[in-house]
Amino acid sequence: MKLQTIILAVSFLLIGATSFAGNGESIFRKKVNSKIKYPENISKKIDAEVYVQFTVLESGEIQIDSISSVSDEINKAIADQIKALKVNISNTDVIGKTFRYKFLMKVQ
Repeated sequence: MKLQTIILAVSFLLIGATSFAGNGESIFRKKVNSKIKYPENISKKIDAEVYVQFTVLESGEIQIDSISSVSDEINKAIADQIKALKVNISNTDVIGKTFRYKFLMKVQ
């Protein structure tokens, strides 16, 4: 009886782990979208579309490959926010991958 219970518990753990495999990238994308905000500390408040491409390095650091908008000040602020994100190096779904985003920055 104990052996059957243990086998059943291990089976559920394996099935659960398998069903969540590959969700690391989706979770990371949601994290990026939720953390990037209109920069408060810029001198000229304007609406802007910001196009960003970045790569998650093996060290877990984020390298900005390109960033573009109508404002260098907004570009720098958004790049700083992205670089500040923490990436767990055990999240193999995002390590070594390149991501592209378009952020719509609206003055509030």
